[in-house]
Amino acid sequence: MRSQLEAARPHPPLPIPQTSFIGCESAIADIRQLLRATRLLTLTGSGGSGKTRLALRVAEEALADYPDGVYWVDLAALADPALAPQAVAAALGLREQSSHSVTELLIEHLRECGPLLILDNCEHLRAACADLLTTLFSAGVLARVLATSRAPLAVEGEQVYPAPMLAVPGAQPASPAELAQVEAVRLWVERARMVSPAFTLHDQNAEIVAEICRRLEGMPLAIELAAARVNVLSPKQILDRLGDSVRLLTRGAQAGAPRHRTLRAALDWSFDLLSPAEQAFFTRLAVFAGSFSLEAVESVCAGDGLAQDDLLDLLADLVEKSLVIAAEAGAEMRYRLLAPIRHYAAARLRVTDQEAHWRGQHAAWCLALARRADLELSGPDQALWLERLAREHDNLRAALAWYTAAPDRTEAGLQLGSALTRFWCIRGYLSEGRRWLETLLGRLEHQLETGVTTQTEVDAFNALGRIAFQQSNFLAARAHHERSLTLARQIEYDDGVETALIGVGAAFWELGDYQAARSYLEETVRYARPAQHLHALGQALNMLGLVCMHQGDRQAAQACLDESLGINRRLGNRAGIATVLWNLALLAGQGGDLTRASLLYQEALRIHRELGNRGNTADI
Repeated sequence: MRSQLEAARPHPPLPIPQTSFIGCESAIADIRQLLRATRLLTLTGSGGSGKTRLALRVAEEALADYPDGVYWVDLAALADPALAPQAVAAALGLREQSSHSVTELLIEHLRECGPLLILDNCEHLRAACADLLTTLFSAGVLARVLATSRAPLAVEGEQVYPAPMLAVPGAQPASPAELAQVEAVRLWVERARMVSPAFTLHDQNAEIVAEICRRLEGMPLAIELAAARVNVLSPKQILDRLGDSVRLLTRGAQAGAPRHRTLRAALDWSFDLLSPAEQAFFTRLAVFAGSFSLEAVESVCAGDGLAQDDLLDLLADLVEKSLVIAAEAGAEMRYRLLAPIRHYAAARLRVTDQEAHWRGQHAAWCLALARRADLELSGPDQALWLERLAREHDNLRAALAWYTAAPDRTEAGLQLGSALTRFWCIRGYLSEGRRWLETLLGRLEHQLETGVTTQTEVDAFNALGRIAFQQSNFLAARAHHERSLTLARQIEYDDGVETALIGVGAAFWELGDYQAARSYLEETVRYARPAQHLHALGQALNMLGLVCMHQGDRQAAQACLDESLGINRRLGNRAGIATVLWNLALLAGQGGDLTRASLLYQEALRIHRELGNRGNTADI
């Protein structure tokens, strides 16, 4: 069977660490050695224990060990266990192109190469990760896997390696110079100097810092949070406040590991030091999944006591206090909360009476973004908007999950799914998109009274038809579009009618019924031309040109494709331009003009690569 996936890059870049790595040198060597003898090694430890940073350092040093590449799969923002295979495929740079399951396609690819896969933050998807890895290993794949999780994945043959804490100073007094060589103190000093460059370790504070590191038991995240306060508190003040928090927590619930309770103490303590405005803002940030932009923050988090103009300063405060990470992503700065901190913020948000409001604000922002993007994906800024949606994909998934969670949100969820369909098809998230749409559409149809139809329902059936077409399930595509066509005509929804006519015609073409296809596509042209619906007209003419070509009517095919190309160039629709160029190349090749065909294919290929459309790139 021909591989249905293709690799976009053999050696993708690893995440860029924001700070230097300290300690655990012997653990890195141990892990690299163990990976040579086991298929799965899982780094375990509580939140904030440094599992991710250790895995990243191993990845950096092991690049030469794996000629087929080292691939990073960040699962922290993934809420749906069923998407675990899709996340691995996306990290590998692989794209779904048919109705084969993503797992089957992963097996096909990984039987031919032996990369190192790093699955980061598996704890909330343990069962899904275990099922996927068991299936892959049973199929004889060559890949090695390094996972990070708060608990083992329970896969046969799994090697568990507890992530070591940083070494802490002993109980005996030592000089500042001696203490500065201890891993935990080294981390403290480096992070303290990031917020207070003049900080030094001296006779008056060295033992205090050492005691803080001992109290925090060498946990990297807890040490970083404590060190970030040296610009407003002395080490003695930090120790006093931290000690109160630790004692209070120890007297409370005893569930969980001591280090886990220590991290909660550090986070409670850090939260208590925030101003009321910072606290409110921090909890609202829990609604974001993955990374987010300042624009999103200003749209989602403003209100109820926080003015939009104040949010940038609040965000800067939280970055300075190590509760938010800032990193450049192209031309903009992106922000994110580490998974343990985001979970902590979410817990704080849940105890308020405002969680539904802020999650609704976040979902509404995602819906507005997707609607704008759906329009822009037919214009000259197509590539920019594809990348923007890719950056916000975790947030869009979180919004879909929110809309799916309650019946009164179903229609908005379908609107979001329909708006994302073009992105899903171009970037290869076909199975995922189909599941969201089918789930939401089933609920909407159940809620609507008999005979009631909405534009949302029409758009959703058209979206399902488009995805089914991309998955080569042409019978299902025709059925979905025919259903949409009937409903759209009932409510006189012109855009829905045009989309459905094109979809039915395209399905008939793939099924080999060229006369039926031509009939539907010619009806679309008659429908769209007088109304000057150029996008639909361009699509219909392109498909009609293909049908005429297969019927042997080369003159009609040339006329249709030329007009379609002109329309798409006028619209700036680069995906549409590339598709028509491809078909014109087919026509030129059939006529024996191989030079022209080659030039047209090359131009289409260049555009598909610019848009990240890996499926069409591979087909060319």
